[in-house]
Amino acid sequence: MKTQHILAWVLCLTMFGTISCSGDEAAFPSVTETPSTDPGTDPGTDTGTDLDATVPDGTGLYFRLGIKWESAAEDSAFTNLSRAESGDCVVTSVTPDITCSFTVPEGQLYYSTLQFRMGSKAAASCPILKFRPYYYQKSAASPVADDPGTPGDETAPGYTPSGSDTELSCADGKEALCFGGAAPHMVEGFPENTGRYFLPQVTPESSYTLDSENKLRSYYGAGVNYLVTNDLPTPDRAANANAPADLAASRERVGGTFNDYYVWCETFWAEPVFSIKVMISDENEDPTGGLDQYPDWPGVNN
Repeated sequence: MKTQHILAWVLCLTMFGTISCSGDEAAFPSVTETPSTDPGTDPGTDTGTDLDATVPDGTGLYFRLGIKWESAAEDSAFTNLSRAESGDCVVTSVTPDITCSFTVPEGQLYYSTLQFRMGSKAAASCPILKFRPYYYQKSAASPVADDPGTPGDETAPGYTPSGSDTELSCADGKEALCFGGAAPHMVEGFPENTGRYFLPQVTPESSYTLDSENKLRSYYGAGVNYLVTNDLPTPDRAANANAPADLAASRERVGGTFNDYYVWCETFWAEPVFSIKVMISDENEDPTGGLDQYPDWPGVNN
């Protein structure tokens, strides 16, 4: 019976490129995925077949974070960053769930392209490999008219992103501009889709790129690293936050919507077996104080 289920799953994934064929998904963490099967039509994706030689054979799941300057040649190689914790960023049956933290000098991070590379050398243990980039909701505001028959007569304003003149309705969570972080730039169809997946038995490794904040200007030139960094302290994640005046609207967020980077494996029955939580922060020249040139999350007014 399990063989029939496996064949049905593979057929479903091959035909439809989604994981919704079996009904409601109990994902870890909650995510809706788009497939990474065609690098020719999927910008920012490289489904390569050359596995990382530094990863031991039989590794269930591994992750690499690469970096290069935004001005580097397109075909220039990424430099892999070292994990802050001891050991390599690889998952085995002995350590099935780990955290891999990376820190980058703040100026370098602001002007650099990142590569998120992941794969498995034990495809039988990792039938479905998923990646959810970090994101959060900036606002849940929606315009509320005092008189629905009078356009522009509002008792509550909607959300106007910094640098924009367009007022958005964010309460339903369907507008990408109501969100911050990496996922809006890395996931096609975000926020309807919030992650990516691929099948290691078909493609053992995939990578996804994120352009620099200096290029994307996703925070409208505020000079911050919130596009990439997900180091907001846990105690500060539950509450709503307004934006400090000195950083325009760059720090605003809705409490309880902060989602970290996650890479994980699932069985054909949607059971998680391996996972890697990825944490990225920037480094100031003087970590004990002084000027924060390109702010990340920790600090005053979290």
